[in-house]
Amino acid sequence: MIDDAVARKNSNKFSMNYPIYVDVTNSVHIDISKREVKRYLGYGRAEMTDEVEQAVDELILQMKQTIKPKACYTRLSVEFGQYPKMNLGFAEVCSEKLWKNLEGCEEIFVFAATVGPEIDRQIRRYARVAPSKSVILQAIGTAAIEAYCDLLEERIRDMVKMEGWSFRPRFSPGYGDFELAYQRDIFRILEPPRKAGITLTEQLLMVPEKSVTAVIGINRKKR
Repeated sequence: MIDDAVARKNSNKFSMNYPIYVDVTNSVHIDISKREVKRYLGYGRAEMTDEVEQAVDELILQMKQTIKPKACYTRLSVEFGQYPKMNLGFAEVCSEKLWKNLEGCEEIFVFAATVGPEIDRQIRRYARVAPSKSVILQAIGTAAIEAYCDLLEERIRDMVKMEGWSFRPRFSPGYGDFELAYQRDIFRILEPPRKAGITLTEQLLMVPEKSVTAVIGINRKKR
């Protein structure tokens, strides 16, 4: 379910074009893929043992009942300066890899998403009493937040599909030369602590741990 929030005024040069949106999703709509969990566990082509597979099935079911997916996002204009500098509406960014990802885009969506704090608590609890299950939960949590980000992208696409936009792959701070420090700017405009229950530590790590921030470029031309 997506609710509009009133856009707050911003007096500096990084101002929002559109309102901030908040997405709250029932966990039953999040497809936690066992195949993805297996990949995050590092099995590759090897098969899981019956014991591990049973634990994975049980923990996926448990997490499906406890995760609380929530996100906030907005839509901003892109201005390209001298390569590789860009004004993304929330910050002036210098990144060759992000430039290549966004080249030709007119606008972006920027979001912060989480599957909630409960999985973090369960990971810590199992680390004390059943370390192998803690490792499995780490993989499940990663699969869950990635699945939620995929679903969020689909909903954003639905918002603008009649406008004829095409989408670029999402790109997160900390990947390549898109510095993690830009997390602060994303948090400044989206206010995830208030809108999605996500906080940022001094080390630029998000809490809950299974959270993602990202930029998605959009343009009116087919790639």
